[in-house]
Formats: sequence, C-alpha cells, structure tokens
Amino acid sequence: MPEITSFARRFAVGTPVAVLVALALPAAAGTAHAADDPTPTPPSSSAAPTPGDGKTTPTTKAPTPTKAPTPTKAATPTKAATPKEDDPHVGEPGYKPWLRLAADVPSTVTRGKTFQSRLTVTNTTKYNDRVSPQLAILLDLTGENAYAKPDDVTVGFKVPGKAMQTLAVTQEGQSLHVDFDIPGTLRVGKSITVELSVTIKASVSTRITNGSLKPWLVREVDQDVVTHPFKIVAPTGPGTDTPTSKTTKDTAATDPQVTELPRTGSATALPLTVAGGALVLLGGGALVTVRRRTTR
Repeated sequence: MPEITSFARRFAVGTPVAVLVALALPAAAGTAHAADDPTPTPPSSSAAPTPGDGKTTPTTKAPTPTKAPTPTKAATPTKAATPKEDDPHVGEPGYKPWLRLAADVPSTVTRGKTFQSRLTVTNTTKYNDRVSPQLAILLDLTGENAYAKPDDVTVGFKVPGKAMQTLAVTQEGQSLHVDFDIPGTLRVGKSITVELSVTIKASVSTRITNGSLKPWLVREVDQDVVTHPFKIVAPTGPGTDTPTSKTTKDTAATDPQVTELPRTGSATALPLTVAGGALVLLGGGALVTVRRRTTR
C-alpha cells in the first residue's frame, strides 16, 4: 500500500507536466519552422492574377527620378605669368655690361673753336630698363709744362628734343672733369645719342697742343673705358677751318714755293741784256751791208 500510494502521487504530479510538455513542443517546432521558412509577402492587388486567363497585370513602372543638375564647373584660374629670368649679373655666365658707350671724337681740334662729339649709350639688357644713366667725362688738355684750367674750356651736352645745357667743369689733378645724367628711362635694347660740345678758348696757352677725352658710365662695372686722343692746333685765320694733313700735303705738291733764282753766274740780269743788244746791232749792220752791195 505504501508503494501504491507513492506511485499514485508520482503519476498525479507527472501526468500534468507531460501534458504541458507535449503541448509546448509542437508550438516551439512551428515557431522554428516559421523562422527558417518565412512566408512571402503577398503581391499587391495590381499584381493579382486576372480571373479567367491566368495572366498577371505588369506592375506599374515607377517614374524615373529627375536627374540632378550638373553643378557648374568652376572657372579655371588664370595661370600666373612665368616671371622673366633676370639678366646675368657680374660673375654669372653670359654677363656683359648692361650699358654700352660708344664715342665719336675728332682727331684734330682748333684752339678758340667749338668741336662736337657724339656719345651713344645702349641698353644691352633683355629685361631691365635703366633709369637716367649717368655719364662722366675726363678731359685732358696738356702740353710742354702746361695744362688747362676749368676756365679755359666750355662744355655742354644735348639730348634729342632738348636744348643744349652747359656743364660745370671741375679740376681733378691736371685733368678737367664733367658729369651729367641722361634724363628719362632707357628701355631694353634701346639707344640714345648725346651731343657733346667742347670749346677750347683762344686764351689757352699755345704750349697746350695735346688733348684727350675719356667718357665712361657711372655705376657700370666691367666696362671698357676708351681714351680718345686729339691734337690741338692754332686757327689758320678768321672764318677758316684748320686744314687737315691731307689738304696741307696736296697744297704743297701743287703749288711749290720758289725760294731762289736759277744760278747763271751773276746775281743780276745785266749780262743778258748787253748780249741781246749786241746781237741786235750786228743784225742791223748786216742788213745795211747787203743793201749797199745790191745798189752797186
């Protein structure tokens, strides 16, 4: 009886548990099956089969979305100009003086008269304009133990389109010095010609017979400074030019000067006169003799 009672109790407790377990297993299995094989969403009413022919109506095509406007392309920035390379400087390959000076000076000048000289300045650079180039000139007037003073000369210069300007002359040792600026800007590759006017006054000592003009460009390095010599001669007469050496030579060849008479044995022409008179008398006597013989 005690075993039956114990079994009965176990049965009474276990039976409801078994029933609950039995009911829960199919529900859990269904839930798992549903997770593994989901039911597809039924098509919309527009895709439902048409009764009678078994065909389906195609789904309405969705409208094509409007294409977004292409953004305006930003303007390409202007390319910065490539900076020009600078002209070579002193010590760099290809360097040459940025300014070149050429002078035209006469070989002979006359004391008391004005002579003209031309100075041409050229900007030899490719990229650099030169503002107001400055020129300096050393003027030497020398002779036997003599040299000129600033008051002995007058110097002026003239640029195109401007009037002649007189320069201040200063003393530097035994030389005379002047300098001046060329006004304006000398562009790349351009030239300007300056007319230089020099007057050696007539009061200058006659012992001063030699001169030279040496121009150069101030603040220009590695330039060739050339000295231009000339002779100073006395004037040949009012309003006349000094003859050149060629003119003097030609004159001497075509118009020689007679310095003495031909030598005839006497310093006078009396013997010739006497001889001529004797010949005349002899000729007259001969004519008279012939006439007398004819008359007889």
